[in-house]
Amino acid sequence: MDVVIPPKSSFSFNEVSSISEVKPYVLRFWESEFPQVDPVISDNGEKVYDLTDLHAVLKIKKLLFDDKLSIPKAKFKLMEESIEVPKQTEHRPSFVFEPPEEVEEDDSLEENTETEIVSTMDYSHVKDILLMAKIKIADIKQNMNWHS
Repeated sequence: MDVVIPPKSSFSFNEVSSISEVKPYVLRFWESEFPQVDPVISDNGEKVYDLTDLHAVLKIKKLLFDDKLSIPKAKFKLMEESIEVPKQTEHRPSFVFEPPEEVEEDDSLEENTETEIVSTMDYSHVKDILLMAKIKIADIKQNMNWHS
């Protein structure tokens, strides 16, 4: 699945729908089901997606359409993996989405103290951890019939 992504940092709802070739109603549904797709609402009330949101949509599409996973399995897979956004360079006008390859887990982090781990992580990794926690909490609430 090669998708050409324009060299910009934010995208409108229609742009994300067009780039990902996902129908608008499907994109709206994925926003409600997958916390990895989290657009912000601009001052004029329009949804604005960043590159991480766009790559999350592309990853979800791959998991659901290409890999034929169910929504719960796709959610679990996304919790395990982080959404990687390739770096854009000035001489490269656009880039092609390529799903990240499987990466072996590094057990050496377990030996570090918590403060050392946080200082070595980038913020996108911390965001991914928080998203996984959010999903787990939502599942627990749903299983226990809690309402917030």
